[in-house]
Amino acid sequence: MNYIIQPLLPQNKHSEIIIDEAEYKEITNARKLAWDILLVKELFSYVVRNLSQLENEIQKIETEAMKDFNIFTEKVRTGSFHLENTHTFNLLVMNLLTTCRAYLELFLYQSNQDKAQDFLLEENNLRNILKTIKNEHHDNNIFCMFFWALRNYSQHHSKPIIGSPYSINSGKLTIGFTVNAEKAFKTLTNKQLNKLNTSDALHDFKTHLEQKSKCFSQQELAKYPKKLNIKPLIKEYILLIKNIHEETNKEFDSNFQDTKSILSQKVQHYCQDESPESGFEIYKQNEENQQLDERFDVCLKLINDWEQIIEKYSDLDLIAN
Repeated sequence: MNYIIQPLLPQNKHSEIIIDEAEYKEITNARKLAWDILLVKELFSYVVRNLSQLENEIQKIETEAMKDFNIFTEKVRTGSFHLENTHTFNLLVMNLLTTCRAYLELFLYQSNQDKAQDFLLEENNLRNILKTIKNEHHDNNIFCMFFWALRNYSQHHSKPIIGSPYSINSGKLTIGFTVNAEKAFKTLTNKQLNKLNTSDALHDFKTHLEQKSKCFSQQELAKYPKKLNIKPLIKEYILLIKNIHEETNKEFDSNFQDTKSILSQKVQHYCQDESPESGFEIYKQNEENQQLDERFDVCLKLINDWEQIIEKYSDLDLIAN
């Protein structure tokens, strides 16, 4: 097997540099680790963007309603408000919960051999750290288990989330989301319930809600579990995922800078150039048929540009406000 580097700069585009297997592995492992770390950051930015979409849609409905409050209250009374908005609410909440799950499932690859994923391959220390972070923040939390169950329930049932206007009689308007917690919890398996060490998830979850009296009045709690406003809980859930993300970043950031340093040195060495556009292709070639078995590009500008885009869409200030 031949391991070859081909610089991408115009003046060097026809040159080829043969390297040994150890050098090939060092470059490709650093490249893969950089993109794996960016994948985690990218999925968190999707969580933020989907939350922003949901918040913007709520704000748009509330603003339009206040322009003519009488028409809005009539829509609520006749049921046309639900007909117009139920599909949108279900779609946006479902997208948000699905993105949260996709982000958290990156952490599952560390413990489930059946998935056969190569995420953070050969980075056993980071894999174990991710597993610990998810376990401490998420896996043994009845509140998080509810949203995991709600996501499953929403995926397999038609429009289970209902937009519910609040405070209409006071001349104000707040849009909430009502779900049937009892039906959502029924999607949990015995294995999941045993992990929580609970025999009654519905009761434990109500205890969690009662401890958050600022979010739920006794009048609202009386409707539980048939009707539960999950809007304040969504923000609590996103904040918890934000905590997971921050813990993860503590472990990732130094590793990310190390990999970029390695790749930067390799690009400068093999391209004999320090311009931002410098880069090279690296591949292994079968000696018998001269076919390219694997081929990668190494360009630090792509990594830096994508990192900046991800950071731009990862701001959760809207929750703090």
